[in-house]
Amino acid sequence: MKNKLFLSIITIFTLLSCQKKHQVKASDNDLNAILTLSNYKTSQKTINDSIIEISGYNEKFTIQGKYNKNSKHKIGWWDIHYKMNDQKYFNVEFFLEDNIERKNQIIFYHQNKIDTSKSKLYTTNFKYENNKISKVIYHFYTPKSDFITKNVDLIYDITTDTKDSEPQKIALNIHNNSHHYCEIDLTKYKNSKSIIVGGLFSEYSSNKAKTEMGVNDIFIHDTIQVTKEF
Repeated sequence: MKNKLFLSIITIFTLLSCQKKHQVKASDNDLNAILTLSNYKTSQKTINDSIIEISGYNEKFTIQGKYNKNSKHKIGWWDIHYKMNDQKYFNVEFFLEDNIERKNQIIFYHQNKIDTSKSKLYTTNFKYENNKISKVIYHFYTPKSDFITKNVDLIYDITTDTKDSEPQKIALNIHNNSHHYCEIDLTKYKNSKSIIVGGLFSEYSSNKAKTEMGVNDIFIHDTIQVTKEF
C-alpha cells in the first residue's frame, strides 16, 4: 500500500508539473553551485550497498547528506553550514522524479534560527481526542516576494494498515501571501495503528500587472501514529 501511495503522489506531481510554469528565482544558480559536490573536498561513509553519506568542505561552506550510488543522486536532507563559524546556512530536501533530482523543501537560517521569509517548507501539528489522533494541521511557508497569491490547494492521499483513500483536493486558508494552512480530519482512522498522508501542495501567484505567473510546490509524505505517545 505504501508503494501504491507513493506512486500515486509522484504521478500527481508529474502531471501537475507538466502544466505549470515554476517561478524561477535569481538565487537558484547560486544554490546549485553550493550543492555541486565537485566544489568540495569530500569524504564518504558507507550506509548500505547503495547509500553513502558524504561530508565535504571548501573555503566557505561545509556540506553533508546521503547519496544513492546506483542512481547517482542526492537523497533526503542535505545540510550546508558556514565553515567560518559552523552556523547553519540552509537545509534542502531532495527526491527523485523521472530520474531527475528535485529540490523539495528548502530551509534557510538566520543565526541558526529558521527564516521562514526565505524558506519553502511545511510543518505539522496534531490534535487528539481520548489519546487518539483527530486532526493533522499543515502549515506551508513559501519565500516572500512581490507576487500576490491567488489560490492555494493541496491534493493528498491517505493510506492505513488496511486501506487506501482516493485522492482529495482541498483549498487552503491564505494566512498571508507566504503562509498557508489547512486541517485534515483523521477521526475515522482511529482504529488504525498508523496513517500515511502524502500529496502535493501548490501555491499559485502573479505579479501586480498579472503579466507573470509563479507556482511553488511542496511534496508531503508523513507517517502519523494514531495513538498519542507519552
